[in-house]
Amino acid sequence: MKKLFGEKHSLDNCLALSLQFAELDYTQAQVIKNKEKLISKAIQNYIAKFDDNLSDNEIKSERFSYRLLFVKVGAKRKGQADRVIEFIDPKSPMAKNVAKEYWVKEDREKPKYRASDVVKEIKKLGYKNFGMYQHTQLWRKFDAKNPSNGYGVEVGTHWYWYEKWIEFIITKISK
Repeated sequence: MKKLFGEKHSLDNCLALSLQFAELDYTQAQVIKNKEKLISKAIQNYIAKFDDNLSDNEIKSERFSYRLLFVKVGAKRKGQADRVIEFIDPKSPMAKNVAKEYWVKEDREKPKYRASDVVKEIKKLGYKNFGMYQHTQLWRKFDAKNPSNGYGVEVGTHWYWYEKWIEFIITKISK
């Protein structure tokens, strides 16, 4: 209104400021981050003071965090992912022109389940008639021990199942 009608018609002192508490997507956040003049100094100072007064537990809380999970294959079809991150060789010509962000990679071993543990987990969810026979029939029918399916892994001479296999079973038997 100031631009259209001048200072005389400003609403700065007449209206309360609206704060947005909805989550911004990555692109929106970058626009605001790159154009700090869009946010008044008073609001920037308020946010900085607010952030400084948060306890360690509040900062670590999921309510105040933005987390990314990287997986080898996150989406197979267009539109499945919210954000795509492509890894490139740091020595490649393309990498020389990219603004760098540094991340700490922490290896985490997936939990593994023996077949008897899988059966126990399924029974805990209320499927009392599910037993070793049903489990064996399912993994044979869906070729679940094929490593390319990602349902488990062979360690030495023993097969261990991942949570992905338990989730798969639940979707099949709940139908």
